[in-house]
Amino acid sequence: MSQNKRQFFRMNVELPLYIQPFDANKKKPNSIPLPSKKNQVYRQAHDQLLTSFKDESHVKNGAVELFSNINRRLEFLVWLLDLLIEGNDPRDQKEYYQRLDQDRLILLPEGNGKSSVFPLIHSLFYQVDELISSLIDAVEHSVEGHVFLFTRPVREPFSGARYLHNIDTLASNGVWLAKVIQNLIIKLNLYEQAYSDLKESFQDLSYPDRWPVTAVNLSTGGLAFETEQSYLLNDEFCILLQMEEQIIYAKAKVVAIHPIGSHDKRMHPTSRHRVSFAFLVTNPNSTARITQFVTAQELASAHPELK
Repeated sequence: MSQNKRQFFRMNVELPLYIQPFDANKKKPNSIPLPSKKNQVYRQAHDQLLTSFKDESHVKNGAVELFSNINRRLEFLVWLLDLLIEGNDPRDQKEYYQRLDQDRLILLPEGNGKSSVFPLIHSLFYQVDELISSLIDAVEHSVEGHVFLFTRPVREPFSGARYLHNIDTLASNGVWLAKVIQNLIIKLNLYEQAYSDLKESFQDLSYPDRWPVTAVNLSTGGLAFETEQSYLLNDEFCILLQMEEQIIYAKAKVVAIHPIGSHDKRMHPTSRHRVSFAFLVTNPNSTARITQFVTAQELASAHPELK
C-alpha cells in the first residue's frame, strides 16, 4: 500500500529533460534510413571483394587472409550499425557476443617497414577499429537498451590517396591489391557516412548536457510540466530524465492538457498549457531511482538546514 501511495507522491524539481515521439513501428526512438543507393554501392564492392578473395596466387601468399580479416571487421561494423540505425540493441541478437569475441581476435597486420602499402593498411585497420569501438561504447552505455548515445567524434572519411596517391589508377588498371583496398575503403566510407548521419540526427539526444533544464512535477507514476509546445491526448513519447549523472528512460502517454492563464475574457489568451504524462513502461531500477530522487528532494525541502 505504501508503495502505491509513493507512486502518486509528486515533487517539483528541475531536471534536464528530453522528449521524443515514440515510433510505434520501430518501437525505438533511434531510426534513420540508409539510402538504397548506398546499399547498391556497398553490395557491388562486397561482391568484388569476394571475387578477389578467390584468387589462388593471393591465397597462397597470405594477402587474402590479411584483407579478409579486415573485411570481417567491416562486416561486423556493418552488422552493428545496421541494427543501431533501426534502433535495435545488438545485445538482443544471440550471436552478438560471439561476433564481438571473434572481432577482438583479429589483430593489426604486421609489416616489414619497407612496403609503402602497410601504412595505408594500418591506418585503414585503425579507422575501422575506432568506429567499431564507438558503436560498442554506444551499446554498452545505452539507456536500458532503448536509447543509444553516440558521444564519440566523427573522423574525416578514410582516404587511400593520402597514403598511396595513385591507388585509383592502379585499381582501374586491374591491380589486385589496389582493387581490394579500394573496395574495402568504399565499404568503410559508406558506413562512416551512415554513422555520421546517425550521430547528426541524434546529436541533441547524445549530449545530455544540452537537454533543457525543465521544471517538472515528478513522481514514479509520471510527470507534468508547463510548455507552449502542442501535444495531443494519448500520444506516446520516449522521455529521458537526467538525475545526478544517471539517465532515466520511460515510455509515456499524454493523459491531460490544461490551459494556463486567466479565465477573464478581457485578458489576452495564452498558448501556454500544462501537460501531464503517465509512465507506461519503466525499468524497475528506474522506478526505484525516481522514488529515491523524489524522496531525497522531499527531505531536502522539509529540512533545508541539512543541505
